[in-house]
Amino acid sequence: MYKVSITKSVYNNEIKINLFDNCEFEIEIDKITSVVAPFKSGKTTLLKILSGIEQADIKIESISNAFFITSEPMSLPWMTLRQSLQFANSKIDDVNIKELSKKKNFGPEKTAREERYKFFIKTAIKYKINKILLAHNMDDNVETILFRFIKGAGTEGLIGIPEIRKVNYGDFGLQLNNLKKSKIFIIRPLLKVSRKDIMQYIKINNLKYRIDKTNEQNIFVRNKIRNFLIPLIEKNFNLSFKSTVSNISKILYYDNDFLEMICNKVMTEIIIKKSKNKVIISLKKYKKLHPAIRLRCIRNILKEIIKKHRIITFTLINNTDNSILNNRRIDLPLKYKCYIKDDKIIISA
Repeated sequence: MYKVSITKSVYNNEIKINLFDNCEFEIEIDKITSVVAPFKSGKTTLLKILSGIEQADIKIESISNAFFITSEPMSLPWMTLRQSLQFANSKIDDVNIKELSKKKNFGPEKTAREERYKFFIKTAIKYKINKILLAHNMDDNVETILFRFIKGAGTEGLIGIPEIRKVNYGDFGLQLNNLKKSKIFIIRPLLKVSRKDIMQYIKINNLKYRIDKTNEQNIFVRNKIRNFLIPLIEKNFNLSFKSTVSNISKILYYDNDFLEMICNKVMTEIIIKKSKNKVIISLKKYKKLHPAIRLRCIRNILKEIIKKHRIITFTLINNTDNSILNNRRIDLPLKYKCYIKDDKIIISA
């Protein structure tokens, strides 16, 4: 717990104006402190002093690395003051990431990431918030693209992190009824800004910031990409490597968007009948399609009926396509099957 006493004054035409005169309060370590006060009451000045951007009349101990500070946005207009304060003090449920990652058969990094997103989305639903802003930057995107490339991602995966993403039912393992009709969006406004430019801004404005201590430890693949692979490529092959990857990502985004548009049109032409757990497709029309469109159609159809998107891999899609072309039955995950009958492709449970 920190006890703070702040005095701050300014001069206007040689007239001294006291903004704060021994403003005293307590701040708890590792808690989110929300300043809620009337308009033009000095909240911004107070926060600048606490975060080290501006100096008080009497120097106070630096405490900005002990807590998070938020200003007016925490006083959300559709909430009562009590609800705003409850939102400000929201915290993630205690989760044993190590045990959970073993249970889900995921790595600890991926498990922790998913739990963070679950917290953001659940909090958004609870407080009727429809936009979640995250601070991913261009460097994060490049690392993600390289990580996915190494793991064997397709065009959609190599686009990287989306600037705007609608949260859908089933995303991040969340199967909440609220998400079926939700209009919650994840937005990343800094995705085109490099980490170098952000650090330069921090330096110019004398801001204090936090670094995850594990970022420098090469214990995760992503850290090895950040700390070893990218510097190696920049030094020996392409000094502008990050910008190059970002440009490729943009090209792939447009290509993927166009192919999806074509695929959606084609699906309306080849699908004969569709229900919740069954899709019937014209075999004749399917076989005439370009391989790129065929594989996309199969992928999208499988995503519609098999809700667990993570198990829909390229291998599964490719094997399903080969089975159809060779008139063979194939067993799919979750007791689904794909087979040919009367010149029709049937995918059903």
